[in-house]
Amino acid sequence: MLMHAFWVLFNPSTYTRLVILIMSTHPSEIPSLTLHYNPPVDEKNACGVSQPFPLAEELRGKTAIIVTVPGAFTPTCHNKHIAQYVEKYDELKSKGIDKVIVIATNDQFVMHAWAQSLNAASKLLFVGDANGEFTKAMGLGLDLSSKGMGALRCKRSAILVKDMKVIAFKVEESPGNLDVSSVTSMMSHL
Repeated sequence: MLMHAFWVLFNPSTYTRLVILIMSTHPSEIPSLTLHYNPPVDEKNACGVSQPFPLAEELRGKTAIIVTVPGAFTPTCHNKHIAQYVEKYDELKSKGIDKVIVIATNDQFVMHAWAQSLNAASKLLFVGDANGEFTKAMGLGLDLSSKGMGALRCKRSAILVKDMKVIAFKVEESPGNLDVSSVTSMMSHL
């Protein structure tokens, strides 16, 4: 696990110290799961054949940013969050990022359509986590049933990964926030 923060509290009347460690519940390594994606196709309004996306194979020996979002086509995800990564893709590549992977608890066909709508299919990899395996393994589960989006969605986050190891794990406090998982925030770790 990654150490997140620690505090030392001192009580001068008893000369005692209490050290409090707060540990992140997020893994220090990306799980070896197989998700699914649809590779780009020439036809604008068609989806290709679904392909397995084995995370270990795709990330071994690579430096990547995994961006997780509550859902494809949602306002913050579509208009702000992922749009930043598309816009700064060339700069990320120049700073040593091999891949930018977008993961949501949508199926791979929805993710493919989303990539096409953003004209991003040739830059970012849009991967479906329809069963929430990655979301659960990373401790990113989010219940948005009160908003009509379902009981298992993924928290908004950005994860810097080097050879399967988590280097930086930034999770937003609220699904509408875009602070710690922004492309600017992640670039500060490169």
